[in-house]
Amino acid sequence: MGKLYVIGDSFVAPPKPDDPTAVWPVQVAERMGLELVNPSQMGTAQDWCWQWLQRWLDTEITVDDYVIVALTHPSRFWFLETEPRLTHLHVIDLERWCSKDQAKAIEHYIRYIQRPSLDIIDVNNRMAYIAYQVLKKGLHRPLMIKGFDQDVAQGEHFSELNWAKGNIMADLQAVEFDPPELDTDDQSFWPGSIDARYNHLCLTNHAIMADKVVTALTNDSQLDLTSGFVTGLLKENTLDNLEFCAKELNLEICEYNRKFNNKGRKAVPWAKRTNLL
Repeated sequence: MGKLYVIGDSFVAPPKPDDPTAVWPVQVAERMGLELVNPSQMGTAQDWCWQWLQRWLDTEITVDDYVIVALTHPSRFWFLETEPRLTHLHVIDLERWCSKDQAKAIEHYIRYIQRPSLDIIDVNNRMAYIAYQVLKKGLHRPLMIKGFDQDVAQGEHFSELNWAKGNIMADLQAVEFDPPELDTDDQSFWPGSIDARYNHLCLTNHAIMADKVVTALTNDSQLDLTSGFVTGLLKENTLDNLEFCAKELNLEICEYNRKFNNKGRKAVPWAKRTNLL
């Protein structure tokens, strides 16, 4: 049996082990008769993802296997080896997971060292590495899905990589809101500031995504994220509809959000508290 290797952040992270929900990577693997390998985690950076890709490409992936890369934002950085989800400005509880000295070091890196030009150099090198491995070993072209609108430099022109059209953030998850203004940076639509959708998609669109990805992998064709999905699913009072929540969302997160909202608190990202945002 071949394998489906998936790596990325919350756009592809699997549910908890005791949650049987068949998110789209699970559906794809089942329909293609592949064993799913998906260590993805929420909030991860490209450098963490490439650690997995390098390990797989060096010792595991064969011509019978398929790879999906959900490309996280290039500004993210894997700061602490034991905490791969602490990578970006919008982490709410950074101080809970690291020391004061570590938090200050992260702040100074973001404030004084990190810049887009360096991020793009790293992205280019990562794309070149995976393209070379695919060419050298005669592998199926990896399906490259941008999580966010981002510059991937020369990587977008490497014929060894199968780039999806559009990106998940702007072209897929955002259009589920009606009106679009409900989708805000501070996540105010979600009372506890946690998106209750699996992988930031309602389950109806997971099924559509699975169909599209199976076609793209099977035919080595382009995945189009800009059309064919159900839009306008999330309206102002949608979360009051328990039947909808049970059908489309993660009920555990819905319940957490309600409890959080009842306490009258609002989550504030660490970077905003330190004036990085």
